[in-house]
Amino acid sequence: MNPMMYDGSMKHVPDTVTEEFGTGVEAFEKIKAKLNELLEPNMTWRQRQSAHYALTELVAVRHMEKGVRTWFRGVILESNVTNVSDRKIPHHKVQLIDAGQVLTLREDEMCSLPLYVSYYPALAYKYCLNGVVPVGNTLDETSITCLAEYDDWNKHQDECDQIVIIKLNVINLN
Repeated sequence: MNPMMYDGSMKHVPDTVTEEFGTGVEAFEKIKAKLNELLEPNMTWRQRQSAHYALTELVAVRHMEKGVRTWFRGVILESNVTNVSDRKIPHHKVQLIDAGQVLTLREDEMCSLPLYVSYYPALAYKYCLNGVVPVGNTLDETSITCLAEYDDWNKHQDECDQIVIIKLNVINLN
């Protein structure tokens, strides 16, 4: 099974807009182009290449939804996690490198990642707010909502500041 042969999509939160990109390498190039549109002038993405992981840590993660099998790229964060209910089957903590989620999976839910897929850069970018560390190192839904509202308020303030600056410039011209 080729993990790159499924339709790809990218979701921009909080606008909840989804855009379809197609399959394989062409889809990857379209996603990169779309991400580059989000950059401001003279900025570049700081990429975390999946090639920086040891190839033995990279896995293909199987996901079944409504009878359709999909594959995701992942990296093993922790092997043989013991705090799960079914200790007979080995479980591993895996982070999806293209989506960012951390999952605890059975060994039979993953397999080795084909080499030709291993060198594409990760599509999930880890970021943080300067000086903000969430409790427990994770943001809950309430925190995400508050940050979105705060961001909207800052955008509103920035727009108002621009209007004030424009008005001041007009006054100075007279």
